[in-house]
Amino acid sequence: MIENEIKDNEILEEKAASHVEEKVYDENFEFMFGKDILVANVIEPGATSKKVYLPAGCKWYDWNNNFACYEGGQTIEVPVTMETIPLFIREG
Repeated sequence: MIENEIKDNEILEEKAASHVEEKVYDENFEFMFGKDILVANVIEPGATSKKVYLPAGCKWYDWNNNFACYEGGQTIEVPVTMETIPLFIREG
């Protein structure tokens, strides 16, 4: 019973599966945690910034930058360190 409930309520999903914009398919290492949290993994060694596409149709708040607000439908560049993972919270 619990297994079915977990299977029916996916927690992690590819960003492309939840947003049907052509631009979303270009972002390989970003994913949605639930329906309201966008995680933008950094996989490049020594990276100091990360370009992140925020899906259109809502505003997004940067978890690591005092909840700075960005309009969806654009690519932004955020600073990164080894201690941070870019996270964005959907408005609403």
